[in-house]
Amino acid sequence: MKHNIYLLASMTQPGFWDGLTIREQESVTRYLEDMNRGTVDGEMDIERRENSRGYYTHLEILESLKNENEQSVRDYTSALQIDIAAWLALKPGHHEVLTVREFLD
Repeated sequence: MKHNIYLLASMTQPGFWDGLTIREQESVTRYLEDMNRGTVDGEMDIERRENSRGYYTHLEILESLKNENEQSVRDYTSALQIDIAAWLALKPGHHEVLTVREFLD
């Protein structure tokens, strides 16, 4: 699965959905639903972390990129920092986004 499909900058590109497989479309749809719903309590937050759901998806992607090379990690981290700013502009105080931002700092 492509890593950048979970970044808002990718999602807003013309033809984005057309370039995805059915599985990728389902995954991105679930991701967006998770992001819009947010976490309602600590138990849900733990479940999402453990299953790499919602914004925690990005932590799993970063971990997988460590097996490739350091430049891939740096590139994705840079893109993720831009994505974090975009999400926080849309949903200020989003718990998962803030948690991932803390992880990057």
